[in-house]
Amino acid sequence: MSNVTNAPAAFGYDCDVLNRLPFQGTEVLVFASLFLALIVVWSVVYADVVFKQWAPATFLDPFVWTRVQQIQAAFPNLALPPADKARLYGDGGASDATADAPVPPSHYATLEDGTTVKYDEVRATEAYISTKTVDLDLLVVLANNSAFSTMSGYSAATSRGYAMLATMLSAAAFTTTLLCLHNFVVDPRAAAPGWMNVRWGAVALCFYPFILCTAIVMTSVGDTVYRQSNIMLWTSFPYKLNGAENPIRRLHVFGVVMFGLAPMLCHLSQALTWGKESMPNYATASALMLATVAGLATFGISNLFGTCWLPHTTKLQGKKVSILGEWVMMMSAFLAFTHWETFPTMYCTGQSATFEKLLLGAFFAPFVYVARGQLWAPNDYTTQPSLMLTYKGVPQAVAGPCAAEAWHGDEFVQSHNAPPAKPPQCVLPRAIFPTAP
Repeated sequence: MSNVTNAPAAFGYDCDVLNRLPFQGTEVLVFASLFLALIVVWSVVYADVVFKQWAPATFLDPFVWTRVQQIQAAFPNLALPPADKARLYGDGGASDATADAPVPPSHYATLEDGTTVKYDEVRATEAYISTKTVDLDLLVVLANNSAFSTMSGYSAATSRGYAMLATMLSAAAFTTTLLCLHNFVVDPRAAAPGWMNVRWGAVALCFYPFILCTAIVMTSVGDTVYRQSNIMLWTSFPYKLNGAENPIRRLHVFGVVMFGLAPMLCHLSQALTWGKESMPNYATASALMLATVAGLATFGISNLFGTCWLPHTTKLQGKKVSILGEWVMMMSAFLAFTHWETFPTMYCTGQSATFEKLLLGAFFAPFVYVARGQLWAPNDYTTQPSLMLTYKGVPQAVAGPCAAEAWHGDEFVQSHNAPPAKPPQCVLPRAIFPTAP
């Protein structure tokens, strides 16, 4: 491997230090490329969620979409808009789950004993939704005529999402931090004082690890599963303490905001201080920063107002726009930080053009996969979903096989001297599927 040639002094890069590495900096770019590959894998899952809940009739697996329609036909309240659900029984009481109201019988769920109950949503009976595909992960939320408004919401409700979020964000925390430290050696300006005599590169370095808060502490599950706590590494934490919101939950949002916003502002201040003439990567860095800001604005406005800024949009459409904005924000932030912390090494090794093509490819690769994703989807599915009917968040009945009943028999380990245990039974009454999905 030949020695790296020192870059022009105008850019301030100390390319000579790369000669001290075994492969003159190429190993750093390989490491960053592996991180890009992980970004693509992470992004594919969430892009799949974004597009399949945006237009389920087009992108969702036909079998799953038919099942969603059958569930809504069996329990017609689910397909109603949120405002109509709130007025459905005319009571409006958050704690009233049993009082009768003068509404058509079709808006009640019929139990096996012939009685009826109110309902406005269904939820999965499992603590985490664990299925073979993203399509089946979306079954419950789509049946509720709803959508995940954040990637965190999907991650908190599904095993696939939790695995992807915890793995990817932990990797991002350590990778961006290590790349930043390496960049300080190659580009001495990055660690030097800048605007207002602040070492903005060092500030960014301090905020990169904050994304671990989002990886460690999960958020609430919304209207998909029914539980009152969530995972935090080796333990769990309750959503509420003494009736109030558990402050631990705020770490989830705090981590992602600090990771996405603080380093970007630091890099922006550095770019304004150095100027376009001394930054050969000025155009690419600016484009990725603008994409991050656009995604952040879309995500923030959609969550703040409940809809996007477009006129005549519904709450459901706002949720779909919100998660799309978050996806763009996070994907752009990952690429922007990787590009910023590795460009001096790219330039010194003469690989800047090649690596920037990899960045562009990493951004668009998930769209290619989503377009072809159904070619690789498994074609065998469970026979019937296990659902819990709720009214204003209060469980009312179950429909379909009980989750516990699906795990009886050989799946339960018996004590060596104890008599055989009876198969677990559903605690809630069972509702009847008018048409079995």
